[in-house]
Amino acid sequence: MKASTSSIVWGFTIGAFIAFLPLYGIKSILIAAIAALFKKNFTAAFISNCILGTPLIGIPLYVLEYKIGLMITGFEVIQLPKRFLLTEIAEFGWQLVVPLSLGCLIVAIPLSILAHVIFSAWFKKRRQKIGACA
Repeated sequence: MKASTSSIVWGFTIGAFIAFLPLYGIKSILIAAIAALFKKNFTAAFISNCILGTPLIGIPLYVLEYKIGLMITGFEVIQLPKRFLLTEIAEFGWQLVVPLSLGCLIVAIPLSILAHVIFSAWFKKRRQKIGACA
């Protein structure tokens, strides 16, 4: 089955949005659910998430998102755990979750829009190039 350019681009956008959120362990399930709900390309969403959700990108991005969330909420900086286990993160409660969640949304929305514009332009150009060769 041939996927439409729109379905692929929106799939990549979904994957990018989820990649910018600290939802390790449930990202694939969430991607599958959102892609199915909106009838967008799951494979594109999964690939985008794998590319943009790597620790090399994710960890510095989460630190930035946390700092943005701290500036907005006015919460004090806490000492982050040495290991990111759910039990250790849960001990910090709202002091970690609220700034990180808010920062993630503030960063994820514009970056996802930017990713959508980039993916859209790239796929349209790619499809035109393939069409011209055929």
